Amino acid sequence: MTLRPLKIFVAFVAVVLVAAPAHGEGKRDKGGQKLVEQARRNYNLGHFPEALAAFEKAYEESGDSALLFNLAETHRQLGHTADAIRLYNAYLRELPNGPEHEAAAAEIKNLTGGGPAAKPPAPITTPPPVVTAPAKPAPPPPVSTAPAKPAPAPAPAPPPPASNPWPPPAAAPPPAASAPPSSGPVPVAPFGTAAPGTAPPPPAPAPAPESTSLLVTQAPPPATHRSKVPVIIGAAATGLFAAGAIAFSVSSNNLYNDLKSSCGATAMGCTQSQVDGVKTRDHAATAFWIAAGAAAVATSVLLIVRF
Repeated sequence: MTLRPLKIFVAFVAVVLVAAPAHGEGKRDKGGQKLVEQARRNYNLGHFPEALAAFEKAYEESGDSALLFNLAETHRQLGHTADAIRLYNAYLRELPNGPEHEAAAAEIKNLTGGGPAAKPPAPITTPPPVVTAPAKPAPPPPVSTAPAKPAPAPAPAPPPPASNPWPPPAAAPPPAASAPPSSGPVPVAPFGTAAPGTAPPPPAPAPAPESTSLLVTQAPPPATHRSKVPVIIGAAATGLFAAGAIAFSVSSNNLYNDLKSSCGATAMGCTQSQVDGVKTRDHAATAFWIAAGAAAVATSVLLIVRF
């Protein structure tokens, strides 16, 4: 009967060990999701150093291979080319059929200079000079020997109209001045410039800026847990054995007190069968306490091995 406090303590320790791991494991999973959400917000706000630190801590705690792509994207935004290439390769190695396989391969090709070469701009060609033949001089007009006739008198000008017409007649445009023919060589513009009298060629189109792939975050996959059925069975067995030990201990004490106050107070004393009944219940309580302790130890070992 003196082992009763020790047995109660062993049963209490076993129950605490059964309940502790599940609580700690759920808290750890919740912390990992919080880190990933914090890293995503920092990345969207452009706080890349903070996003990198949060992604690294989340990967260290969860080991989720999908976070390798996010780490590579963050390093690329920070200009860490070597680290970005290393993490893209690690993502392709860990998840060869991952959803971001093509994006990671394309980024590795771009960062290592293996992308398609840009086409050089077309050279500006100068049109050949136009050579014009010199104009032939016009023949002189024939000289007439007939006497000149007097010029007719000019007709009188018509009177001006009573009112100015509206709208006024449009003035004739001045005749375009024709360039005199030149017999000398036509100047040729140097290579890369427009020839005189011709419109300059359109500027070459600027190369399109390199497209930066957006951060694609993958929700962390649900954590896989091992079955807790053996642990639950061990804890239940420990509790049942402890309850049986307590019940037999209480029954033994009650029977002992009854015999002590009844037959134990007489001169004849109690019979051997009555004394054996007390001993039997006490031995049963001791056996149940031993079984409860063994179940508690087995449950603790199972917890350490599996979790």
